[in-house]
Amino acid sequence: MEKFPGEMLRGSTSDFKSAYRQASANPLHAMFWILAIYNPEHNCTCFAIAGAQLFGCSAAPLNFCRIPNWCSVVVARLHLIAFISCIDDMIFFERDTFADVAYRVWRSFATACGWFIPDDKSPPPNFVFRALGAFVHLVSPTCAESFVAITEDRAGKMQKALADILSDCKLTPSYSGQ
Repeated sequence: MEKFPGEMLRGSTSDFKSAYRQASANPLHAMFWILAIYNPEHNCTCFAIAGAQLFGCSAAPLNFCRIPNWCSVVVARLHLIAFISCIDDMIFFERDTFADVAYRVWRSFATACGWFIPDDKSPPPNFVFRALGAFVHLVSPTCAESFVAITEDRAGKMQKALADILSDCKLTPSYSGQ
């Protein structure tokens, strides 16, 4: 903001649709991606080889995170856009004058890479937008009045999680990543 005084910022988010399914398994690692599932109809264990990241697999988020991270680094360096990622959420900020161009650059880049990011999960840049359970308000050129506020639904989920943790006197794996 110091380089461009008086300019407003706009931002946007994008979310990969069915993120783990878009990231295929490395064919060289396929021999290690064998699933064993008990089949009650045949009274035996069936085996399968996965062709994509497995949702729920402990390594899937880490494996997938490399893709959005790579996208944000490449877009930021090639196009000088303030771009970050968190798991499968992509977030960018740009001066109001260039925000629409930055948005089209990101969407074109994602398409060229073969990523499916639906329009409803990638709205055009705005002065107020939702990102990672918070509302981002970019309401002034100096950012003095700008702020980030937790959304009501996210606050409710966090309150429920805290109440569950306190009542059980333990932090379960399902809550440890929140």
